[in-house]
Amino acid sequence: MPPTAYAGDAPTHPYASLDTALEMGFQQCVEQFRKALLACPIGWLFVSWLVWGETTQQLLLGWLGLIALAWLASLAILTRLARRHITVARDGWLLYLAVVLDGLAWGSSLLFLVVDEHVYLGLIVVLCGVTALVAPVFISHIRAYRFHSLAIYAMVAANCLYRHDDAYVQALKLMAGMALFMLFIHIHAQRTAARILHGLRLQLENAMLTEQLRERLRAAKLDATTDPLTGLANRRVLDSALVTWQSRVVHSARQLSVLMIDIDHFKQINDTYGHEVGDRVLRAFAEHVRSLLRSQDLFARHGGEEFVILLPDTPVEAASHAGNRIRASLESTPLINDPPVRITVSIGVAQHQDGESIDTTMARADAAAYSAKHLGRNKVHLAA
Repeated sequence: MPPTAYAGDAPTHPYASLDTALEMGFQQCVEQFRKALLACPIGWLFVSWLVWGETTQQLLLGWLGLIALAWLASLAILTRLARRHITVARDGWLLYLAVVLDGLAWGSSLLFLVVDEHVYLGLIVVLCGVTALVAPVFISHIRAYRFHSLAIYAMVAANCLYRHDDAYVQALKLMAGMALFMLFIHIHAQRTAARILHGLRLQLENAMLTEQLRERLRAAKLDATTDPLTGLANRRVLDSALVTWQSRVVHSARQLSVLMIDIDHFKQINDTYGHEVGDRVLRAFAEHVRSLLRSQDLFARHGGEEFVILLPDTPVEAASHAGNRIRASLESTPLINDPPVRITVSIGVAQHQDGESIDTTMARADAAAYSAKHLGRNKVHLAA
């Protein structure tokens, strides 16, 4: 069962999306009422045909002039609202003003055009028809419908005050019948509005849940593929990329070079400054080296202070040059300033050879990095 709150009423439901649903209903109501106003002249023609010959042309023209002014004022208000972002709290009174003007204009036909009982009865039927026809227009913001109906009925009541004797009694009966008709219409409209509001709220909540699920899936995918400390690709992504490249290099003449990078004396940084500084150094290292790479290069954390760079379509000479560029840049640039920490790296370079597995290429790059350390560190060494 939908909640018992109605569009246009104060929010009573605990879901946060109810407020948004109310705002959406208000905006839809403004747009629908503006479209409905554009069809009003057809109604004027019908009323003019209904009373033609039963009232004076002067009264008819006076009523048409009055209703045209109210119509222009209401249309101007709604056009103004349509040109900006609107909210119930700020702009609700403008909608209600336009609604009341339109309701009073229609109800004024009883004051201007009635000269006998047949015309009076006919206009009561027209006003009941107007009340029923505009109900769908206001269904997304039922409070506006209440103002419109009350404005029409206020003019009916004002007309009744000017009737006497038998005509007065007859007018009271018509007023009571019209009030009963309006009550039934409003009960039905409120129930329909509640269902529409409930649907809007569910639609919004579903959209929010969908977005939350999408964000969680993105986060889960990021967690599964990204090293949480450095933001680089993790070992899982690296292994998957190596499997893919194993197939590519076997079935094509494409080249793949590997840089195995090991940060020199990283344990001393942790021992001297603490692990928090060590983590900052790793993050700064990852960001710095990533800025020196191409978009197609894969930079991954292999474990601890060891990192791997896959250089697709790169011969060993170019890979060695890239490794030296990274080594020289890190040597000359402090990674963090507080405390000031500089690092050097030992880099092993290997190119995939025909007939060997990717794992063998990685092992050769790792051995080359190990040799670079034993040769004095801060070096780039080519694999045998």
